[in-house]
Amino acid sequence: MHKNKLVFLIFSIGIFCINGLNGNTTRSTVGLPDFQATYNQHPKTPSATIFTPFDYESKILGFENKKDSILNIGGQHNAAEVLTDSIKGEKMPMNLKDLNDILTPMVILGELNNNKPLTVLSEYLNNSDNDALISVSGKSIGHIGGAKAFQILSKTVKNSQTNNDIRRVEAAIIGLGYCNDIRAEKVLQSLLNRNVYSNISTRIYIAGALGMYGNQVGYKIAMDGLNSANTDVLLSALSALGFIGNTDALGAVWNIFNSNASYVVKKRCKLTIFMIECQEESKYAEVNFIRTGLEQNSEHTEIVQWGIDRLKKIQTEASKTSLEELANKESFPYLSYTAKLKLNSI
Repeated sequence: MHKNKLVFLIFSIGIFCINGLNGNTTRSTVGLPDFQATYNQHPKTPSATIFTPFDYESKILGFENKKDSILNIGGQHNAAEVLTDSIKGEKMPMNLKDLNDILTPMVILGELNNNKPLTVLSEYLNNSDNDALISVSGKSIGHIGGAKAFQILSKTVKNSQTNNDIRRVEAAIIGLGYCNDIRAEKVLQSLLNRNVYSNISTRIYIAGALGMYGNQVGYKIAMDGLNSANTDVLLSALSALGFIGNTDALGAVWNIFNSNASYVVKKRCKLTIFMIECQEESKYAEVNFIRTGLEQNSEHTEIVQWGIDRLKKIQTEASKTSLEELANKESFPYLSYTAKLKLNSI
């Protein structure tokens, strides 16, 4: 896919007690694969993994960068205005810290369900040259949702087709997945049916975005991506299968995990397994399953991001109570911080 990838810091992975590495492909109710041994060989070193819209912004939430002030802003009544002002104008990040200062507000703006930031986010999506800014702005627009968000994302897809700008197409596609709008699903379905994109990576993005609507039409496309020798395609295929949630994929994902795959690929396998197994549960049982998984995987940033987001979307008294209790678990700082962030946006 893209040649110059943004490098992010890998956070540590906890130890969990199941038989994943012994080839057990049964349900991992009490935890997910233990690959502490693999982690010990790569302790908090920069990862060459691709940054895609599937990555949940887990590595750029500014956890160690002004986290308390960010949480306070997120809880203010004028948060959307304050955060939008902080990213307005010509901003060219020179290093990871500067980039975080833009990305962190972008992520929070996506949680606030307020239309005010859409114009600024649209400018980043359509005009930025930075892969991460393009990706995160597209996803945040999708999270905000509504008619204007749908119009921005669908227009970006159309314009980027003409320009053959795959970065913006893929960011907008994922945004359409998060839009939770039947019109967005129809656009995605049309893109797939008409074979608008021949490259496997973009078709996998569409398959994953459709999976967010419970639409499994792209399942085979995502499964085919598991056979790719291109790590970027493989990572996106694993993420798409997580969104699609078809349990038939579990055997293949476990096989990759139990192979000599890289640390980054094994980490993505772990997320995919968690996503699929969560979606097997009834709404009531899913809350308990997610909470257990989050506590046992509190340092797996991608699992924390997806699980907390899922709890918010379930919208039951039990899911809100779980978010409140997780927010108070100071012994799990990243998990606690992420839960607080979601609570401030409810």
